[in-house]
Amino acid sequence: NEVNEDVNINVYEGFAFNFGKKIYSLTNKVGLIISSPGYEIYKEIFDINLSPETIEIVMKELPGSLKLEIKPYLANTNIFLNKKRLENSKIITEEGLIGDYDLQINHPYFLPYFENINFEKGQERVLKVELKKQKIKLNITSDPSDAVIKINGIDSGKTPIEMLQESGEHDFMVS
Repeated sequence: NEVNEDVNINVYEGFAFNFGKKIYSLTNKVGLIISSPGYEIYKEIFDINLSPETIEIVMKELPGSLKLEIKPYLANTNIFLNKKRLENSKIITEEGLIGDYDLQINHPYFLPYFENINFEKGQERVLKVELKKQKIKLNITSDPSDAVIKINGIDSGKTPIEMLQESGEHDFMVS
């Protein structure tokens, strides 16, 4: 990639001044600090002759970073970035990212989460993911039948019963 836009050139050694992307030097040595968003700062002293010359400078792209927050925070959530398992915490930080990444989040009580994320040079991404519960089909039978079912203290009917229940931990009572 050519860094032609948003480039900043500062002279830190020698007697020179810059005009746009051109340096005019009155000495044979000139020290330059070159910066551009998304690239590492480049610092170098150049030995130059006083006749016009072109110097090509290759700047290194800065990697991006991800700050990820998953709600609800649950210790047994599995998080993968390009199939690499990330350590789970309330806020997950991953550095050194450039290019495309597949984010995958799995927990037994929630729908799986997938997202493709692209990191451009030096990009810092903050991502907040709200996991969505899933509906699970329950079939409850008892012997004898006509047993009263309470879910989380609420009457839910008599056996045999088929119902949809939101995923998660629940208290079931059969009487």
